[in-house]
Amino acid sequence: MLVKSYFKTPIRLKRLLTTENDMNIPEFSDEEIIYGRADGQAGLKYSGDKIINSTDYVYLLGDFISVGSLLNDMPVKNVEIIYEFNGKVSHYEVIAGPTG
Repeated sequence: MLVKSYFKTPIRLKRLLTTENDMNIPEFSDEEIIYGRADGQAGLKYSGDKIINSTDYVYLLGDFISVGSLLNDMPVKNVEIIYEFNGKVSHYEVIAGPTG
């Protein structure tokens, strides 16, 4: 597919290296710039009897990013592989947003 030809937005990435250390603090790689497509999506979260307005972002990327990595300083919450009709990987749909 030609989806990757639309990946022109620069995105800051810090890859999650490990959480296996003495203090269980995540360690990240140095910041790098990758290109993709970013779309904001507003959503509602429920916390007990309160409704909280939050914003998660959907990123379309050409490279795999693991859950827990940081995109534009927001943690990656979910990664979904999008396939072409012939079974090859087209791109990755990544959801990232503020914690809480």
